[in-house]
Amino acid sequence: MDYLSIDHLIVYGFLLITLIVGLKSGKGIKSMREYTIANKMYGTSVLVPTYLDTSLGGSHVINGAGLAFSDGILPLLAMAGFAISYIPTAFFIAPKTVHFDHCLTMGDLMKTFYGRVSGFITGVLALLSALLLAGMELSALGIVCKELLDIEPIYGIMVGGIILTGYSAH
Repeated sequence: MDYLSIDHLIVYGFLLITLIVGLKSGKGIKSMREYTIANKMYGTSVLVPTYLDTSLGGSHVINGAGLAFSDGILPLLAMAGFAISYIPTAFFIAPKTVHFDHCLTMGDLMKTFYGRVSGFITGVLALLSALLLAGMELSALGIVCKELLDIEPIYGIMVGGIILTGYSAH
C-alpha cells in the first residue's frame, strides 16, 4: 500500500491543518469556564451550526445519504425537521437562559433547580453518555482509517484517541 499517494496526502494535510488551527485557537484559554464558553468570542452565526452539528453528528449525515439513496428524499425532509425543531427553542427558551449565567453544564442547571444530588446524577449520566459517544466516534475513526488509508482499525483508533486526548487536554 502506498501511504504517500495523493489521496493519502490530502487526508494527512486536512488532519494536520485541523490540528494546527485547533491548537492556535486554544491559546490564551486559562480556565474551564473560558474553554466551555469559548471566551465569548463566537456569535450566533457560529454557535448555531456548531450546536446543530453536535446534536446531529456524523451518523445522521451518513445515514441520511444512505436513506436518500434507498428511499428517496422524504427521509431527508424528516431529518431536516429535527434541525428546524430547534427554531422555537432558539426564540422562546434560549433567551431565558441568561438568568443562569453561572451554569456551565446541565448538571449545574439541575443543581440550581433540584439540589446537589440531582446535579451529581446528571453529571454522571452526561459522563456515561460522553464516554459512549467517544467510543462510537473512535470506532468510526478506525473504520475510516481502514477504508480510506488501509490502516488496521486498532491502530487508527489508538493514534486517533491519543491525538484527540492530547488535543482536548491542551
